[in-house]
Amino acid sequence: MKNCDNLVYIATHAEEIFLDLIWPDGPTCPCCKGHSYYKMGDCRYKCKDCGKIYSPKTDTIFHRSHVSLANWLIALYLMLDGKGISSIELGRKIGVTQKTAWFMLCKLRFMFDQSDTVLEGEIAMDEVYVGGTWKNFCLKKRQALLSKYKLPQHPKTVKEKMALAQAVNCRYKSPVFGMNDGEKLVLRVMPNPVVDEDVISIFNTHTLNEGWSVSDCSHLYDNWKLMTGYDISHNNHSKGQYVAEDGRSSNRIEGEFSWVKRGTVFNHVHMSKRLLQLYLNEHAFRFCNRAKSIIEKLRQAFQKVRIRFNRDDLKAYNSLSGFPIRQENWFDPWEFFKTYPIREVVRNGVVYRAEEFCC
Repeated sequence: MKNCDNLVYIATHAEEIFLDLIWPDGPTCPCCKGHSYYKMGDCRYKCKDCGKIYSPKTDTIFHRSHVSLANWLIALYLMLDGKGISSIELGRKIGVTQKTAWFMLCKLRFMFDQSDTVLEGEIAMDEVYVGGTWKNFCLKKRQALLSKYKLPQHPKTVKEKMALAQAVNCRYKSPVFGMNDGEKLVLRVMPNPVVDEDVISIFNTHTLNEGWSVSDCSHLYDNWKLMTGYDISHNNHSKGQYVAEDGRSSNRIEGEFSWVKRGTVFNHVHMSKRLLQLYLNEHAFRFCNRAKSIIEKLRQAFQKVRIRFNRDDLKAYNSLSGFPIRQENWFDPWEFFKTYPIREVVRNGVVYRAEEFCC
């Protein structure tokens, strides 16, 4: 009941909530950063200094979006409350198609980037493989995977079938490296097969130069002290050892992996390998801000709202290489009409008129 009351309040006060989150100091011109403006209709403003017409969506991930502010806030609220929401369920709640809801969620997930997350203290780390399981694949998909990885098509004995299933799972699934210091969480997709150089690179990016780490007895951590400067404690899971001799354990990162699978993997019908990192960013953001109220979570998310991208940029995104930000290639109507004496121009099917951007 409380959740329904919050959604009703967001829907009825969407504009003032959105303005408070995106402009804490009042409406600000994105061009000259001025605070003097004329109030126009349809939640638009005109700067008194430079004459630019802008709105709360200008130069943000909501730029030129036809979705209402209320639907954007409801979508973000449902993402941060609980274990997230799928695009099918979101489309039903706000009355849009599944494709629109999916694109909205992908846009919002770009606000949860983990690049500035720094872990301290005792860090528990481990790897997990995300993807389908051989026993759940249909016959057509099994044959396609066997052909793709050039494996025998017709295993005879039970031992051969088990070895074949393990070989397919190791090649097909996406490896994810996780680190947890008790307060913050970092989840990063790694290339398959996993090598120690990739693990060390991710670890050095998100940690300081000294501390303590805990993990299993994987070969990835053979030269850990030499390469990272961190002391490490090993838990030999193959022998049933889940607490090291010095009392340290990596159970908190392994427990968080169970939440990743239950709250992220099983909450969505399908997650492509190319966009898997976005879903992991969403889960890590909820974990790092789990003790905050929903308003504080919204404010924290809106600190990274100044991103603009379109569907072509989303298609170019990859979990391993990241998001190619190309601000210099974006079309800015304001600069275009100040440079050229043309009164109208068409870009990507959108008609821009000079009177909408110039005095």
